[in-house]
Amino acid sequence: MDFNNQLSNLKKVVKEVTSRAAKSNVKSVIVISTTLRKKTEDMVVLPLRETKFAICGAVTVYEKKAAEKIGRYVDGKVDYILVDAEQKIRNLENIVQSINSIVKKSKVLTFKNNDTTALAADSLISNLLGNVSGKKIAIIGSGNIGSKVALQLVERGAKVLIASSNIKNSRKIAAAINILKTKNCKSKIVPKPVSSIAKNCDLLIGFTPGIPVIDYDMVHSMKKEGIIIDGGVGTIQTKAITTAHERGIRILRLDIRPAFSGLVSILFETEKFQKKTIGFRNFEGIGIVAGGMYGNYGDVIVDKISNPSKILGIADGKGGILRKKLTYDLKQKLRKIELLVIK
Repeated sequence: MDFNNQLSNLKKVVKEVTSRAAKSNVKSVIVISTTLRKKTEDMVVLPLRETKFAICGAVTVYEKKAAEKIGRYVDGKVDYILVDAEQKIRNLENIVQSINSIVKKSKVLTFKNNDTTALAADSLISNLLGNVSGKKIAIIGSGNIGSKVALQLVERGAKVLIASSNIKNSRKIAAAINILKTKNCKSKIVPKPVSSIAKNCDLLIGFTPGIPVIDYDMVHSMKKEGIIIDGGVGTIQTKAITTAHERGIRILRLDIRPAFSGLVSILFETEKFQKKTIGFRNFEGIGIVAGGMYGNYGDVIVDKISNPSKILGIADGKGGILRKKLTYDLKQKLRKIELLVIK
C-alpha cells in the first residue's frame, strides 16, 4: 500500500479520534512510533487505543519524511502528538526535533516505545507467575528490549538465561546487566547458546523482531506447565506452536495496551501535576512551595500550589521538611497560611 493510501487511512483515524475524544471529554492524540522490523511500507496505521485520559490513533513510520508529513497533517487537528524518541533507526535520527520544528498548534510529547514494551512484558510476567523468585526464565533476543526485561526479572530474583545469535554478545550483555543490577541482588544473568537455553525453563520469551527462533526442540525441552511469550510477534516456528499446544504449554503474544495506557496516564498526570501542583508563591511575604519545588529555609510547604488544602510542613532549605521543634516565628507562618490560604 502506498503512502497516499495510508495517509487516507490516517485521515479517517484522525476524524474518529477527534470525534470520540470530544464525546468522552478526553484528549485527542496521534502516536508516531518507530520499529526495527523490516520495512514493508512508509508507514502503517494501527488500531485506536482508548485510555482514561485520551483517545489515541497510532502510526508506525520507517522514514523521517513520512513522520514529517504526518506531523504537518495532524497539527492542530488533535490535542497532542506523541513521538517515539528512541533512536532505533539511523534514518529516523532527530525525529523529535523534526516534528517540533513542524508542529505549531498541537502539543508534542515524547516516549520510548521499547521501554513501553519492556514494561508490558514485566507486568505480564508478574501477573502470570506471581512471585518470579527462583523461576527459570529464558530470553532469546538480548537486544534493547530483551536486556531491559532481563534486568527487571533478575532484580525480582528470577534465574534469567539470555541468548542471541552470537554467544560472545550474550556474554557481554550478561556481564553488563550483572554490573547494573542492584548490589544485594543475588541472582545473576547467565548467557547460554540458543540450542540449550530452554531446558527445564518455566518461561520462554522470544524478543527477535519477527524472526521465528523458538523451535520444536526448545518447546520439547521446557517444563510441561511452562509458558511461552511471543514478544517479537512471529518468534515461534509453526511446528513449535503445535508442540506447545500438544504439551499443554500456554502461548501468549505480548500486548502492550496495558503498558501504553499506563504510559499515557503518567504523561498526562505529570503534565497536570506540573501545572497545578508544583510551584512557588509569595503570600504577604511568606513563601509557599509545593510538588517537590525546593523552598528556602522557612517557606511553608503545601499539598499543591493551585488551591492548596493542606499544610505539609516547613522547608528546611535542602529539599526536605524541618523535623526539629519549630520556633515561634515559624509557627506564626504556619498559622497565617492556614487561616488565609488553606481552603
